[in-house]
Amino acid sequence: MPGDEPPIAEPPSQDEFEAYFAPDQSLRNLVHMANEEMATFNITLLIGGMLVSGVVISPHEFYAGLAEVVRMRGTGTGAEGFSQVFTQVSANLQGEMAVDRIEAEVIEDDYDRYRVRTNPLFIHLRDTRFHHPAGSPLPGDAGVFWRGRLTAVDGFFLGALG
Repeated sequence: MPGDEPPIAEPPSQDEFEAYFAPDQSLRNLVHMANEEMATFNITLLIGGMLVSGVVISPHEFYAGLAEVVRMRGTGTGAEGFSQVFTQVSANLQGEMAVDRIEAEVIEDDYDRYRVRTNPLFIHLRDTRFHHPAGSPLPGDAGVFWRGRLTAVDGFFLGALG
């Protein structure tokens, strides 16, 4: 009968959502330091039962690294174009960081901008290796550049696995 539908549940508040789904704040703070190019450091992440180990870097360094990998190892007509795109993204990120630093000195009360900058959503690694309980680390020869969502991280420790 019309009118007998069950009530629609209210969506969670922003605070409830963040309390359950937000990444670990300690990890976010560490990633923020790398994003601002204040530090790089070894880290090992537990993600869905797999260990991901590498060096935390800024998004700027991540895209610059991708550009270099594509430039050095890419083949075909599109490789140079992809390399140029990644180089441009890296340059844009570097420029945004410089603007953010200037604006942070001028506009200290802009809470939303501060929150976005200090609560990153992704972590960027170089020299990344994946360790599975059933086998040797992958890739076997050298680490790779890797980007992952912070909400997917189940746990972490500082330091890299060999």
